[in-house]
Amino acid sequence: SKDSSFSSVDYTDKTRIRIIASKPTCEIGVLPAMWVDTTEYLQTKNEIYRGIAEFDFKKKKVKKYLPFLNIARINAKDKATNGNLKAVSRLLKTIATDSKDPVHLKDSEIYAMVYSIPDSNLGVEQSKVLSLLPIVSKTLNQLATDSSQFNALLAPSGKDRVFGGRPEKQQEVKKLALLLSRLVKQLESDLDSIDKTMNSEIAYL
Repeated sequence: SKDSSFSSVDYTDKTRIRIIASKPTCEIGVLPAMWVDTTEYLQTKNEIYRGIAEFDFKKKKVKKYLPFLNIARINAKDKATNGNLKAVSRLLKTIATDSKDPVHLKDSEIYAMVYSIPDSNLGVEQSKVLSLLPIVSKTLNQLATDSSQFNALLAPSGKDRVFGGRPEKQQEVKKLALLLSRLVKQLESDLDSIDKTMNSEIAYL
């Protein structure tokens, strides 16, 4: 029976229940989930190996993933690359958010794309951080045009595919790739006007 304290309970969202409370009037998002104790967690009791299972109300399926292992590996790689992994990811998130044509990519998906770039390409000095942008742009363009690479992209945990089974996400990657390409071209033009390139050393105050 319907609880009188709720004016509506909506299950149409993919992974959460939207509840509108009557008194006080407010919206509550409930994300049903449960712990997944992986073999690695049971053996080590290390919380980074503990997984989470979410319910997909539309597909009537359960998705399991390892968010803590993803975070741990992102943090480790960010430290190994002079903080460049997170810096580039933040830039991509800003570009996506500011776009007039919304880019529907989650933070975790953006981080996974940047994480896939080898440490040796990401680990530049802060004075040459702009040199990363063409590298990131090339990676996004490859994911946007190569369906096999797009579908095979793994999360930092190495346990699950980021976009596998969701071909509609490739169009979102294409949007972001185009936005970054435009930014790179503009920066190259601006730098050329002062006799510099994306590989030049630039002192940031």
